[in-house]
Amino acid sequence: MVLLVISCTKDEVVQMDAAVSTVLPGQWLSGLDFNSQGIGLTCGGIPNEHGRVLRTTDNGKTWQVVLSHSTKCFYFVRFVNDTLVYAGGDYVELWRSTDAGINWQVVDLGSNVPTNEFDRPAFRDMACMGYRLVMVGGDYAKKGVCYVCNDFGYTWYFTQMDHQIAGVALNAIGSAFIAGWGYAATIGPFSAEPVQLDLRGDFYTSVVFSDENTVWMTGYSGTIYRSDDLGASWIKAFHSGQCKFNSIASVNGVLYATSDNGLIARCKLTDRSWSLLQLPVKERILRLSPNHIGGLTATTSEGKFISGF
Repeated sequence: MVLLVISCTKDEVVQMDAAVSTVLPGQWLSGLDFNSQGIGLTCGGIPNEHGRVLRTTDNGKTWQVVLSHSTKCFYFVRFVNDTLVYAGGDYVELWRSTDAGINWQVVDLGSNVPTNEFDRPAFRDMACMGYRLVMVGGDYAKKGVCYVCNDFGYTWYFTQMDHQIAGVALNAIGSAFIAGWGYAATIGPFSAEPVQLDLRGDFYTSVVFSDENTVWMTGYSGTIYRSDDLGASWIKAFHSGQCKFNSIASVNGVLYATSDNGLIARCKLTDRSWSLLQLPVKERILRLSPNHIGGLTATTSEGKFISGF
């Protein structure tokens, strides 16, 4: 059963100072991640045209292109540990680096891909917890795919679905939650098969756990949803008519949900109070990540990197 109750609708906006630099002018920077040693990776490009993965060792002051593709865009980059990292993009394109993003090799998924080429949508996001990885994707709003792995990314099991999947999160015991276009599902800690939930009515763009049972999910409608029982029931935790949410992250007991127009919704988990932050840009904030010293960084739809907020 789904219970929908709006618990907060604040629209006050706090102006934030931040450092802004352009990494890929006029192109999406849709992926961002840092390891514990301060190495950062971002990725992006133009869908179905070209893509780049870039690396920084100075908290984003300078970036070096470490992977380039002439026909496919990259949508996520994810550190599994300090050295192992994956990047995914168009047409189930998956790349692996074992030296923290310096050198890359394409991952041959072999028979672990749908046989029909039309059913091979882009990879959009990955979550990892130890050796367990879950990767999701989708195109055309009604084509989706979910890949599950239990050996650091070397053996994959996939499920095709008629829903674009945009977000995935793993909790501390390896349970996964995936969500996308009018669709949400759980995956047990020892399973590879999604179990669909009765949850529809929005384009769910991103998910995150704040503890083993509490899941937060963003909707492009401007709503943030919360479940305290692994998706069995839900409330609308926050809504803003100014927002169209793209991603959500949990950093040091605080939730950050990125939106269009340079907005971020922030929630302190201690009292679950919400506020809106305005960054010094007006484009879509696509991804947010902490760096190795706990500072916040973000990327935008116009190829910009934002830090120091």
